[in-house]
Amino acid sequence: MPSSSPSAPVVFTFRAPRWGHLVALLAAGFLTAIFLRVLIAGLGELESPLATKDWPLAVGVCVGAAVGLFLCGVFAYRLFRNPPTLKILEAGFEYCPAGVSTGLIKWSDVVELRDESVLTSLVGQPGRRPVTAVVLRNPDDYVKQFPAALRPIFAVNRKLNSSPILITPGEFGADHDAIIAIMRENVIKAARASDAPESRAP
Repeated sequence: MPSSSPSAPVVFTFRAPRWGHLVALLAAGFLTAIFLRVLIAGLGELESPLATKDWPLAVGVCVGAAVGLFLCGVFAYRLFRNPPTLKILEAGFEYCPAGVSTGLIKWSDVVELRDESVLTSLVGQPGRRPVTAVVLRNPDDYVKQFPAALRPIFAVNRKLNSSPILITPGEFGADHDAIIAIMRENVIKAARASDAPESRAP
């Protein structure tokens, strides 16, 4: 089950480059500015929905602006704080998408890191994308104890795929393949330790 591990020795920490957060922040800011421009003064031949009293469009634009502002806050946080995306510890690992940690996931609770493809929407069209699925022995227990910010996403992953935790290709930069290989080695090591005679002794 996941737990915080403030005193556990960290073997490796991966942090995404700051320039990636900067690009995402600029993109979110640009989209937010467009939504606000449409809402206040219109854009091109499109008049402001407030002026035309097109309330459904106004609500949609407001929602878009609110989401954009939220993303600006998230990417600004990631730019200045640059929280780790992954921590590898002796006992397990912590996956931290968007800077929110899953808590400690023990190597002994991981069955395998499985390469598979999942259904997604690519430019508005259904398609499949490759991922590395972290297959857990007790996924439902972990989903219940994931942070509230991650629980809905991981719960959907759990229902639609073989694991709640799906790692996308290149998520760990140029060292992605090497990091996945290290994680697989730790899973194998934990499995061998659990199969050792002394681990089964009463």
